[in-house]
Amino acid sequence: MKFKSTIALHAEGETIRREPGLWDKFKKAFGATPKLDTDRVRAQVTTAHLVQGVKKALERLGVDNAVGLVIDGQVLFEDRAGREDDFGDLFLAFYENEAVYGRDFKELRLTVEHRSAGVHYVIEIVGRGEHVKDEATARVIVAGRITEFEPRPGEDAEAFRQRVTPHLETPAFTETHRLQFESFVERVREGLSAALPDVRVSGAEAKSLVERPARQGRPPARKGGAQDPHDPRYDPYDRHYPSPMHDIATMLFWTSMMSWAWHPHYVVVDQSGSEIGSTDELADTHDAGNDVDAETGDEGGWGDDGGDFDGGGFDDGGGFDGFDF
Repeated sequence: MKFKSTIALHAEGETIRREPGLWDKFKKAFGATPKLDTDRVRAQVTTAHLVQGVKKALERLGVDNAVGLVIDGQVLFEDRAGREDDFGDLFLAFYENEAVYGRDFKELRLTVEHRSAGVHYVIEIVGRGEHVKDEATARVIVAGRITEFEPRPGEDAEAFRQRVTPHLETPAFTETHRLQFESFVERVREGLSAALPDVRVSGAEAKSLVERPARQGRPPARKGGAQDPHDPRYDPYDRHYPSPMHDIATMLFWTSMMSWAWHPHYVVVDQSGSEIGSTDELADTHDAGNDVDAETGDEGGWGDDGGDFDGGGFDDGGGFDGFDF
C-alpha cells in the first residue's frame, strides 16, 4: 500500500510575451495590434520566499530530516549518509547561496522526510518559475509508507512475509495508518497556507494506492514508476527508497485484501502508477471479470474470470502459488 497526496501552490504570475515576428510587424505597420501574449506565465515569487515559507510550515510539524535541495540543476544540499536532524543544514546551504539562487528560478526541488505514528513520509516540493498559466507554480508531493511494511536490514523474503502477514488479517491496521496520513497531509496544507499567505494553496486529497499485481506471463508496465517529478504518477518515496520487497508486499496485500469482509476505499493503480479503478469497483465486479486492462486494452477483470486470480498468479484459496512466491 502507498499513501500519496499532492498540494498545489499557485503564486501570482506575469504573462510572458513573445518577440514580434515578421507578420506581427507587418500587421502593426497597417495599424493592427498583434497579440504577443503567450499561455505561459513567470511566477512573481522568489526562491527565498518559497523556501522560507516551506521551512516555516514543516518546522511546525516537527520535520527535521532533510534529503536534498536542487535549484536550476545545481545541487545545494544532499544527504548521502542518511543523517537525521539535518534540516538546518539544508537551509544553511541555501542561505549561503541565496545571492545567486534566492530570486528567480527555473526549477526547484526540495526534499525532506519524517517518521511519525508508524508512517514514513517523504515530502518533495517541485516548482517551476515559468509554467503554463493554469498550472501550479509548485507542487508539494507527500508520499508515505507504513513502517511495518518496510523491509528490515538482513531480512529475507520469508521472514518479511511472516512478519507482515499478521498485520493484514483485517483492514484495521492499514486503516489506522491511513487516517494518520490524512491528518498529517491536512496539517501540511494548513501550515503552508499560514506560512505563505500570498500563495493560493489547493488540493491535498490524500489517496491510498494499491498496486494491482501483473498478470502471469506479462511483464510489469514500467518497473519503478515515473521518474519525472512533473509526471502526475511520480512518487518521491519510490525514488528515494526503492524496496527489494515491493513485489512480495504487493502480492501479500492484494491477496489479504481479497479475504476481507469489507473493502475500504483504496485507489487501484498499475505498475506505472496510473489509476485504473478503486476497491469499490473491485468489490462490485469481483465475479464479473469485466474490466479492461489499462495498457493493452485486453478484457481482464478484477475477479477470478479476468486472469488476475485463479491461474493468473494467485490460487483460489487466497494464497500464493509456486509461480509468484
